[in-house]
Amino acid sequence: MPRKAKITTSINDESYQRQRTEALKEANADIKQLPKTAPKHLTGVASRLWTTLVPALNKLGYITVADKSTLEAFCINYSVMREAYENIKDVGAIYENSGRYYKNPATAVLNDATGKVKSLGGEFPVLKVTEIGARVLKGQLVVEKRLNRRVIAQQKVTSAATGLKMSDADNRLFAQLKKKRLELARASGLPPFLIFSDKTLMNMAILRPKTDEEFLAISGVGEKKFDIYHEDFATVIRDNQ
Repeated sequence: MPRKAKITTSINDESYQRQRTEALKEANADIKQLPKTAPKHLTGVASRLWTTLVPALNKLGYITVADKSTLEAFCINYSVMREAYENIKDVGAIYENSGRYYKNPATAVLNDATGKVKSLGGEFPVLKVTEIGARVLKGQLVVEKRLNRRVIAQQKVTSAATGLKMSDADNRLFAQLKKKRLELARASGLPPFLIFSDKTLMNMAILRPKTDEEFLAISGVGEKKFDIYHEDFATVIRDNQ
């Protein structure tokens, strides 16, 4: 089977490549562009990524609604990649349970999703996981980012909670949060620690977050987990004030 002709917009393209790209743009002129609104089944990170990418892709002139399924798969796998990465940050690549050590299954999920993102990204010239990005995802490179003062303050409060002694009320709330975690784990067929670690639940019990920002500031609560579990755990916290 002949290889699919690669369409690019690089300034280093040969003349025949530019001609091929322009011909494709002309042929696709009457075909609908990608919709700006993400499909309803995309949520959280996947939905936001779709909304961010579509304007840039539509400007290319040769990406059309026919590419919708490929972009959906890219957004979904990117979301899975992010969730797996957040889980590894929270739990670790290796975790201990009842005196035995296990490899976090999220590492295999991360490797698989990263490969799919790189493969699917090749279909779109503006989508690519760079070499540095791949090293960051594999934990081989640490990235420092600048945060606004409000986020820094929230992180300091969260970190400080780790060293605080839990009160009787905190322990009662912690027990209720663990009960909710077990309920969700059984319903989804996941090990409880993959939902939230004990450390994360302890911070919830001590800090009792009320706003979305306070909840997201707790270590171990990434955007994906927030979208899935926030309401369940926020309800437990409200009911135990």
